[in-house]
Amino acid sequence: TTGTKDLNAFPKELNECQFLGKNFVFDRRGALGADNGLAQSNDCHAMRESEGENATSDPGRTIVGKCLYCGGPWDVFLPESVCTVCREPILICPRCKLDLYQKQQHLRGITTATNESSEGKSVVGIRSEYHCEDHFHLKECYYTNLCGFSKEDMESQMKKLRDHSKPLEGIGKKGKQRRRTIRKQIDKIESFLKGDNS
Repeated sequence: TTGTKDLNAFPKELNECQFLGKNFVFDRRGALGADNGLAQSNDCHAMRESEGENATSDPGRTIVGKCLYCGGPWDVFLPESVCTVCREPILICPRCKLDLYQKQQHLRGITTATNESSEGKSVVGIRSEYHCEDHFHLKECYYTNLCGFSKEDMESQMKKLRDHSKPLEGIGKKGKQRRRTIRKQIDKIESFLKGDNS
């Protein structure tokens, strides 16, 4: 009887979709909106990004997602915007993406005019590296691509990684995978410093 009352309280026809935001899909579309199919194509996203336009300019569309770095409204997943640690897709707006790219190039001592590190090594093609919420605390010390970093930078990264690893030692099995991830990165940096740049 109670269920019947609840059903009767609902309008007979809902002409308007009540869904806000997008559904993540596991293919190149990235996300589907409530508009019966494709939210927007990746080509449109790429064009928007190159123009620096914010996705909130779409009239009548509610942005539910937010940029992980600045917290501004953003709901466009791009294939290259994944966590460098775990490969989880992240939301990052064009402004933060550009800012992060410039900061990481500067960290590596790369000048955009020459694409060379401060040590004179060519480092063309180095992409930005992002970190998801679970790995955001590693954003200053965990980089998949170590090219361009000085010896001092890599030693500093190892120290920070060891500092992150210490609290995980006391939590037993629960922190085993996180300790292993950090240990593998430390080993990778040590190997890179010895000259094995694989």
